[in-house]
Amino acid sequence: LVKGWRGGGVGTSWTYERGNRAVGSAWISVSVDLWCWVTIFVLFTSRTMVGFVAGGWGLKSSGASARVNKRRTVMVAQETEAPKSKMWGDGTDGSACPPADTDFAKKFESIRDAKVPTVTDTMAKFNESFARPVPSVYRSIVNEIITLNHLTTVCPMWRYDAVFGFGFTQIMDKYFSFYPSAEEKEKLFSCIVGALSGLDLQKMRDDTKAVEAFIAGKTEDEVLSMIESGSSEGPVLSAFQYVKEAEFYEWYYSRNFGFGVIFIIEQLGGELTDENVERWAKAIGASEVKIKDELGVYLSSLERLKQAEQMFADLAAREKKKAADQLAVDAKAALEEAEEAKKAVEN
Repeated sequence: LVKGWRGGGVGTSWTYERGNRAVGSAWISVSVDLWCWVTIFVLFTSRTMVGFVAGGWGLKSSGASARVNKRRTVMVAQETEAPKSKMWGDGTDGSACPPADTDFAKKFESIRDAKVPTVTDTMAKFNESFARPVPSVYRSIVNEIITLNHLTTVCPMWRYDAVFGFGFTQIMDKYFSFYPSAEEKEKLFSCIVGALSGLDLQKMRDDTKAVEAFIAGKTEDEVLSMIESGSSEGPVLSAFQYVKEAEFYEWYYSRNFGFGVIFIIEQLGGELTDENVERWAKAIGASEVKIKDELGVYLSSLERLKQAEQMFADLAAREKKKAADQLAVDAKAALEEAEEAKKAVEN
């Protein structure tokens, strides 16, 4: 016998009547919306939510957490036990990736899996043979020469020729022209070449003489005409002709080759400009961009060479002054000693 029911956002009232007389009423005040009570009820009675909360507290027996942990365990076990793919070979069972069916792969199949020395190995070999301190102005140059030439000589596409040897010897002579001791400079050069694979110092010296003999008395246009005619006479033309005809994987460009071209142009009396170097690069079939880069490196290094020359000139002047001062001190001491000896005789 409910007379009426009134619901509100913050409270609810029921009035009970028997006949025409109200027998009681009640007002229940709550601090939250009725729907909050519904939400709280669902939260604490739902098996899923209870399992989630319990799983967050580390209760392994909770429903949802237990199921999630079980799925993770199964996934990890399957991943651990799954056999490794042998599609490429991982080396654990002696398998290896099969060689590609290309001309490049067939050409270098004989050196497949060959042991190649690292830059660290080459530097260690140099330091062992040249157990002397390198002046600070030359230390970075030595490291750069060894590193770049190591990466060149271990490349199977690289091929030594007289132009490479000419560029190597010429750049070494120019870079180290003001080295404090001529004997130490020759020892340094020998140790650098000895640390690198595939290089022979005496052969490079001989090839340098042969290149200089070839270009002596010739003009730049004459040599370019010989190159364009396809002549392979002599060490210079044979090297250039090989570059023109070689496949991309049969010849490897190197910085010393670029230097060799630049020094040939220089000794022929040609201009060391980007345009002229580009003309030579097109004639021999080499990279125009790379040889122009080497020209920039060479021209910028001339400034460093001037700084080194000035530094060693100042050092030599200081050493001479120091030696002269020492001689003056020794002479004065000898004179005083002679005067004292004379006085002793007279007495």
